[in-house]
Amino acid sequence: MRPEAPRRADDTLTAWLTAPCGLMITSPSGEVVAANQRLHDWLGVPALAGEALEDWLTASARTLLHWHVVAQLEQAGQAEEVHLALKTAGGGEIPVLCGIERRGAAGQAQWHWALMPIRRKSRLERELIQARRTTERALQDKVAAVAELEALKTDLEAHRRELLEQNRHLEHWAYSDALTRLKNRRAFNETLAAWLKEAEDGESAPLTLALMDIDHFKAINDRHGHPEGDRILEQLAGLMRATFRDHDAIFRVGGEEFAVLLPEADARQACSAMERLRRTVAAHAWSIDADVTLSVGLADRQAHDGFDSLFVRADHALYRAKRHGRNRIECHDSPPDSCSGHSER
Repeated sequence: MRPEAPRRADDTLTAWLTAPCGLMITSPSGEVVAANQRLHDWLGVPALAGEALEDWLTASARTLLHWHVVAQLEQAGQAEEVHLALKTAGGGEIPVLCGIERRGAAGQAQWHWALMPIRRKSRLERELIQARRTTERALQDKVAAVAELEALKTDLEAHRRELLEQNRHLEHWAYSDALTRLKNRRAFNETLAAWLKEAEDGESAPLTLALMDIDHFKAINDRHGHPEGDRILEQLAGLMRATFRDHDAIFRVGGEEFAVLLPEADARQACSAMERLRRTVAAHAWSIDADVTLSVGLADRQAHDGFDSLFVRADHALYRAKRHGRNRIECHDSPPDSCSGHSER
């Protein structure tokens, strides 16, 4: 039996080198330690050992690696169903599906990769890339910082933690309004699209969209100055947080324009919540000698609604509230005055 052990070891090595899928081992810093023949054939290179993995990834794949894969490997020890794209020596691209595990060898951490080519990217990858595309400029700064820190090679663990912290800040500011600390228009677009998709795939729970403007806000700015106008926006954001439920989503979508998504609330329930806000705003002791009021338009999700149709119906209701005197609430699918009978005097 003893002579069989070397053969088994040789067979294992042969199977690893000639496996029908791509196999690779890298260090946590991104250096290729070993790769099998199939991976060399795909990329059109005789050897990968000692190469930087990033040099063989597309820009979007490098982004996904830094934003998602590194953190998942550090936290869970593995990453499954990761969609990346490899660059070949001839300038082509190969989309691959990867499974990655963190293992230890001789006291050193290694990442073991299994890669299979795929013809098209999954929906999840497309959504992730699309979401990250909006932060491309910030990511370029991050990649530049990564390149500079990796060149130093002094403390890889401290470097990794610093990058993760930077990523959390970038994620926060990319979807936040700096003045009011509410979520911004980008967050509104993605949240509404995701909630509508979830409603389409699952049970049809109520969902109402409210759009609102501060009445005559330009006149307030012209008379009292933009700093005072900013203070009004900040105070209004605080009143909105105090009025709505924790799972309602509040957004600043323009200068004096706001949106609220009220899940599990039909038009009648949403109208009641918006009326509380309208009265609170009208009665609030503002720091300026002027009335501050809101015009609000509501539309609840119908079975046929997509992003555009729901938004347009809410926007039409807002326009109706302004046309009928402002400082009032209108629901798109209800007759005038059915939601709010209060108007500007």
